Amino acid sequence: MSRHSVLSSPYIKYGTTALVNGAYVNPTIDTVFFAFMAQGIDPTAPDFKAGSWETVTGPPVIYAARIQIGPASSNALTKGTWMVWIKVTDITGPEIIVTPVGQVEIY
Repeated sequence: MSRHSVLSSPYIKYGTTALVNGAYVNPTIDTVFFAFMAQGIDPTAPDFKAGSWETVTGPPVIYAARIQIGPASSNALTKGTWMVWIKVTDITGPEIIVTPVGQVEIY
């Protein structure tokens, strides 16, 4: 769990991998979204906010899905613990992955 002050505006990042036919591929052409939900609540379409990608050159190359939170962004969170969900849409195929990836505590 990451912890951030309600006054901070950091990027939160999650390492991401993508496989096609057993081979690792670059996922950064796909769209990525995040939702911040209370415990036990599943996100719906309006909850998802656009994220972006960051590539860390390797070896190995690491792809991180990221989103900025806090008052300097459009994703200001109130104090509390939030479940972080990610949604990745494969623009070349039919896959849409939606899964919780962690928690963030805002204090």
